Amino acid sequence: MQINSLRTSALSVSAALSAALVASLCAACVTEPDAAPGEEAEALGETAQETGYGITSVTPLPSFSSTANIRTASGVLAGASVVAVAKTIAGSQIYRCEQGATTTEWKLRTPLAGLEPSTYVQNVSLNKARFSSLVGAYHYRSDFGALLAPAQLEALGLTLPPVNAPVWDFTFQPSGQAPRREVVAVRLLAQDTTNAANIPLLLLEVRGRSIDPGTPSAIAGATHLLRWNTRGGLAPAASTCTTATLGREVQSPYSADYYFIDATP
Repeated sequence: MQINSLRTSALSVSAALSAALVASLCAACVTEPDAAPGEEAEALGETAQETGYGITSVTPLPSFSSTANIRTASGVLAGASVVAVAKTIAGSQIYRCEQGATTTEWKLRTPLAGLEPSTYVQNVSLNKARFSSLVGAYHYRSDFGALLAPAQLEALGLTLPPVNAPVWDFTFQPSGQAPRREVVAVRLLAQDTTNAANIPLLLLEVRGRSIDPGTPSAIAGATHLLRWNTRGGLAPAASTCTTATLGREVQSPYSADYYFIDATP
């Protein structure tokens, strides 16, 4: 698989977007509990080992034994390393009531989530170090608010007519320097639903990226993403979408872990 290297302008987003994303995040979202004090202290005590030569993965890949579709597709991850893991700190799956082919139905408009480095990894301090200077991280869909023009989607290598591609948008600011951004867009490889109360687990492939020169990012080499440990995020009951509620949007709180994986041969 080839990953497009894009000039910064391919995903030029105004500074106001970050403020809009923050303002739109659901206030009552599902979040992971903080690590127990002893766990954090023990993990941070492993810094020397974690940052030593030859340490490439912040944590092993999870087992795919109960996810048949992801297990089948995960052959592309042979020999892969998990370079970073981010968790949802405030997030919603936003659904809109729309007219379908035969009836009204809730359709996913976009995810909208804030992220931070996860502490639920084997090498906590290494994961944090690889997100060093991170000041903002958001997950949304590429058509959110008409974010991307068709030409920009084409530059990303995504199929036209425009697709609703998931996007991860990170802003880094090294000490004393101007903010720098990295954006990755992906396509779905496989999904499995292991709990009917939660949105599916997903294995995704990076299709395009935009990186400001010099961005100090751990995810610069990521070729795949894994959405794991999902909680919540389901659409409202089908019966609540009617002709009288067409156009209504609902934020469904969710949380998840996002594994950034390097499967470069």
